[in-house]
Amino acid sequence: MPSRYALGDAFDLRCIGQGIFAFARFVAAGLCYIGVPPRLILFVCTIGCVLGSALTITLPNGRAPVALGILVFFFEAPIFPTLFAITLRGMGGRTRLVSTGLVMALCGGGIWPSVAYAIETHQGGNARVSMSVVPVLYGACALYALMINASGTLRRWVDPFRSNHTPQHPTFSSLTTFRMEKGSQEQVETTPQTQNSGFSNRSTPVS
Repeated sequence: MPSRYALGDAFDLRCIGQGIFAFARFVAAGLCYIGVPPRLILFVCTIGCVLGSALTITLPNGRAPVALGILVFFFEAPIFPTLFAITLRGMGGRTRLVSTGLVMALCGGGIWPSVAYAIETHQGGNARVSMSVVPVLYGACALYALMINASGTLRRWVDPFRSNHTPQHPTFSSLTTFRMEKGSQEQVETTPQTQNSGFSNRSTPVS
């Protein structure tokens, strides 16, 4: 085996990680489709990220931390879309505002690397200590996932419900019929009622 694979080529490992990242999102979508609550997926993924990132920076150099670092991609992938869908549930008229705030929260990628760099500089170039920011942030997300799983009220708020009614997709003919019936009904409602003029059509009896 070439030495560059033994040491871990950054580009190859990144490609593998991104492929696993995409695969994990399809897996999470399939689990949600068959009825697994998204809050459970969020909890498992956040715990996996906490453990994976913590072991990556604590284990000695070798293949194990590299494999765990790639595994973090698998657990990380479903977090944002699942969290996004859970947060938007029940927002109603505030959906656009909340979704905007969630997308703006992605700017954390431009903040925390600077914090990690400051820690590394303060610790004399120790990259392992600087990467301790990662499991801490994943832990904060895991606390949120634990909260919505532990509280019955929050579970009712965030759990999707499945309707027993199979939605029927409207066809062109059904839409045309509906519009014609609606137009006829509106025409009947807007037609002025014939008022009684007070005169009777009955003949007046001759005395």
